[in-house]
Amino acid sequence: MERFVRILLLLTTPFLLAQGIERFNTTDLTENFKDGSFESETSGTTVVYYHCRNAGDYPISGEGIMLRRNDADPSPSAVEFHIPNGVGEFTFQYRKAFTGGNNRILTVTVNQEEVFLSPIFGNTSGEDSTIYTQTIPVFKEGNVVIRIAFPTSIANGNRHVTIDNVVWTSVLHAPIALSPSYVSVDHFIPNWEYDHAYDSIEINVFDYKNRIITQTESFEHGLDTTGYEALWEADLIGGRWILDNVLRTTQRYSGNYGAQLQADQGQLTSPVFFKPKSISFYAKKGTNDTSVTLRVMVNDEIIDLINFPITNDQFQLFTYAIPNPPDEAQFIFENGSRVLYLDDLTIVSEGVVKEMLPLSPYSMTSMSTSFPILDLEPNTTYFYTVRAEKEGLSSALSNEIELKTKDGVVWDGNEWLYGEPLINKVAILRGREVG
Repeated sequence: MERFVRILLLLTTPFLLAQGIERFNTTDLTENFKDGSFESETSGTTVVYYHCRNAGDYPISGEGIMLRRNDADPSPSAVEFHIPNGVGEFTFQYRKAFTGGNNRILTVTVNQEEVFLSPIFGNTSGEDSTIYTQTIPVFKEGNVVIRIAFPTSIANGNRHVTIDNVVWTSVLHAPIALSPSYVSVDHFIPNWEYDHAYDSIEINVFDYKNRIITQTESFEHGLDTTGYEALWEADLIGGRWILDNVLRTTQRYSGNYGAQLQADQGQLTSPVFFKPKSISFYAKKGTNDTSVTLRVMVNDEIIDLINFPITNDQFQLFTYAIPNPPDEAQFIFENGSRVLYLDDLTIVSEGVVKEMLPLSPYSMTSMSTSFPILDLEPNTTYFYTVRAEKEGLSSALSNEIELKTKDGVVWDGNEWLYGEPLINKVAILRGREVG
């Protein structure tokens, strides 16, 4: 009873606002895996499935649909929802099916763009009736195809998963962002237009400037937990990593977990980092001495950087500063001839990065079509988008507008900010602009 109440509470809001629902109660699914399609219980929506069956003895609350594995023969398991009139939020539930101990992991794509990668689940032998609920902000108008599947690089083998209680909300028509009506040294006034009445408007503002970015991966989530596998994918620092024969382990420098690399075959390949300046990590050997070879891939060319001997049975810090940092590079960590433990991998990079302002998103409840954005920096590029909300529903984001504040200085009542006033610079005196 307690689990039923918890599931009901989790799904109450999406069902109240739902544009679409699919509970798999009126399908042609049987206990045999097959490909096929059927018209959803939501009119106009088609559900297409590949190598799937009904939930059988592993339901969530109804018939459900079961995915099996990623094997190409006869086809990788997947289920797609072809939705014709846009999607706001998309919610579904999933659980482990059958009793095998292989890792389960799901990916969700929207119009062929990945938007979600689940944590690992169901990775111990025996039945596991834990139900997971995932809500994904889609906010796309028009025809939308949402696909739930296993990641393409996951190894072959059964990884049964039941999916059920799929719900999606409608999406409001997006406002149109217009060029700002005013741009000064330390503020601008964005503008927009709309053709519907809304309850509120949200303005998202980003700056765009050079930053030093320090990212540390502590391997608390995303690693394989049952056995060594090749080409395992995980969302770690910087994006999607490819992991070959890397396990989660309780051998760690900090936190609860670290990474264990298999002898001779353990390897981590990073996504692209922009202007990487340095890389550091903590490592220790297993029973025997080993090593780590650090390589970098630039323009599809792999270059050896350094080989670190790992001879200590306690975690030790290793650091490598990259001379003449390339504009773009991927890192490859390759283990030596014995097991290696790795933790707190840190990459420092530099680049012009778009970042949301601390006070963003700005919100207003009036039907005005402008709103001043204050306390900005001079001679800086900014971007903004607009989103509308009404009765618990949201619109897609508007088009994006780019602008640049004027080069100048500001008198805050006590001192000049951003330099001294010059003839060729705009000066702001307590909100009044002077040339």
